[in-house]
Amino acid sequence: MKTIYSVKEISKYLNLSESTVRTLVREHKIPFFKISGTIKFDLDKVNEWIDNKIKAETEFNLFS
Repeated sequence: MKTIYSVKEISKYLNLSESTVRTLVREHKIPFFKISGTIKFDLDKVNEWIDNKIKAETEFNLFS
C-alpha cells in the first residue's frame, strides 16, 4: 500500500513551508499528482526525488 501525503504533511516531512512546497509543485520540481484537484504526494516518489537530488549534488561537488 502506498503512503500518500498532503501538502501540509509533505512540508513537515521535508521541513519546508507549505508555500515553498506549493512553489515546487507549480514549477513541477517535485513529484505530485492530483485527486479531485487536491495536490497529493507519493512518499516513495518524493524519497526517490530526494535521493536523485543528493546524488546530483554529490556528483557536482566531486567535479567542482
